[in-house]
Amino acid sequence: MNEIRYKIILNMAGNPKTELEEDWQELIQRFKVLRYRVASSGNKDILIEISQQEKVLTANNPSKKVYRSVRKKLTELEEIIRGLGGYSR
Repeated sequence: MNEIRYKIILNMAGNPKTELEEDWQELIQRFKVLRYRVASSGNKDILIEISQQEKVLTANNPSKKVYRSVRKKLTELEEIIRGLGGYSR
């Protein structure tokens, strides 16, 4: 009930997206940037993992549990790529 009320207030204010939805979209964009950078290096294993995580984000509705797990995976992938020397943020 509170979630519906919150959505109504956001719609009245002209901002229909919740904070989780905005974070969700930002995470998708970070994966896209990471995918483009890895595609140029030719590392297929990491590229496949990034594509799988993007599919998880686009297939699911925004939820805190999925967001936390995918964000953790993104951090791990960024660390792996930094270790390879192919990505600096």
